[in-house]
Amino acid sequence: AGGSSFVTAAVTMAQAGTHGLSAAELKETTGLGGDHAYTIMKMAEPTAGLRLVKVRNPWGRGEWTGEWGDADPRWTPALREALEMPADAADDGTYCMQWETFALYFSQLETVLVFPTDWRYSMATAQMRQEFPDKTRDYRAFKLWMLDTTQPCTVFLQAEQVDERQHVSKGVKHRALQIEVKDQNNTLVASSRFVSARTAGVRVTLTPDSGPFEVIVWNAPSGLSAGTPAPIPPNPALWVHAWCDHTATVDLVPWAGPHIGGCLWCGDLVLGQFFTQEGGGRVDDKCHAAYIAAHADKCLHCGSAVLGSYFTKDDGKVHDTCHEAYLQDHADKCLHCEGPVMKLDGKYDGRFFSVDAGKVHSECYEAFKRAG
Repeated sequence: AGGSSFVTAAVTMAQAGTHGLSAAELKETTGLGGDHAYTIMKMAEPTAGLRLVKVRNPWGRGEWTGEWGDADPRWTPALREALEMPADAADDGTYCMQWETFALYFSQLETVLVFPTDWRYSMATAQMRQEFPDKTRDYRAFKLWMLDTTQPCTVFLQAEQVDERQHVSKGVKHRALQIEVKDQNNTLVASSRFVSARTAGVRVTLTPDSGPFEVIVWNAPSGLSAGTPAPIPPNPALWVHAWCDHTATVDLVPWAGPHIGGCLWCGDLVLGQFFTQEGGGRVDDKCHAAYIAAHADKCLHCGSAVLGSYFTKDDGKVHDTCHEAYLQDHADKCLHCEGPVMKLDGKYDGRFFSVDAGKVHSECYEAFKRAG
């Protein structure tokens, strides 16, 4: 297939969906393998309105058995020549489908991109956790800088994980991947879909003055939605590749945070439930208590966060539970016993005598005069 000045597509792959059937039902009724990759060999419109796709099963066996399959009686020598299909109906894994039918059964298309030699390249690696922190998904983040330019640049980003076929003995399984790009204002500028594949990629035009950019690779259990909890085998390796057109240099490095749009307390990206604060920032549910405690007014007596009921003073707040002690600390002191001049049940009735130097409890007054 031809390409633009950006890239050329050397090989096109298609992945069959299940079309609402189980894998066994799909195989029995259509000959297709669900969630299996096929190669698109050719596309043609040999007659007006008839668009055919030539497909090959890389296993070399197993073919589509519906309309325009090998056994379809409508094949003519001219049509076979146009699609380069042999006259025999051998099960060699190569077959044709009408485009409209192909679009119903195939859910994903991929191309191999061949970049011009003057494109700049950068790569960063990271480790994915063996278990998901919130049981549904995890992420790794990278920082992307655009260097040596002030002009918009075309960038292609690809997240890549370990090939499970090469590590089947280690129990490695693909995770579903999604790659996102955010600018310094936390605006999402590009995103792929969540795909159950070895790689996920996205093409984006970036303006250097909107950077640096954050590249986030989300991963979830393969074959499940991002919100579905499930245990997974380990698959720790992750690579992120960046190709940039010749007008700029890219620099891609792992990034531990604080993240653009991350939790206001811990800096990590918010994975699950969160609380929105003034100004639109988010605090992860697990961090909320600590965040509130750190940002709350402090009790004038004990110094800890005022989160419950309190008394308001001229210079701040005092916990309800600290109020009595606060009043005692700040009351005038008796000139005789040095206790607080205030009502304390079972000790002082609150009355006092004023003398030149201060105050004396009524309970202490006689002793104060004798001592004086």
